[in-house]
Amino acid sequence: MPGRKERRDFQEYCRGYDLLQKRDEHIREAERVAAIITRKEADMQARGRCVRCWHHHGRCICELIKPLTFKLDVRFYLYVHWREWYSAGDDAKLLVGTLVNATNKMLNSITPQ
Repeated sequence: MPGRKERRDFQEYCRGYDLLQKRDEHIREAERVAAIITRKEADMQARGRCVRCWHHHGRCICELIKPLTFKLDVRFYLYVHWREWYSAGDDAKLLVGTLVNATNKMLNSITPQ
């Protein structure tokens, strides 16, 4: 019959294995989402959409988006669901467009840029 130390070591091993499994699942999901975003970007460009505002070129709003500046060094972290990325109705593009140098974009757990 195993002692307490052996049982504790086995339990630690099992917890570590579970964490590795979850990490691998998360990595696979991140790779799947990255592939979807790559396809969405190619599709968007093939359909004649603006790469900055995500609207069709006839309805491009890039001229209306003016960059903002701050006196202080300000950073914004923008967390967007991957299904909303490249959606013309999403407002995230306005924040990215106005705060070009002060915005970090995150897509789920993927940092595209």
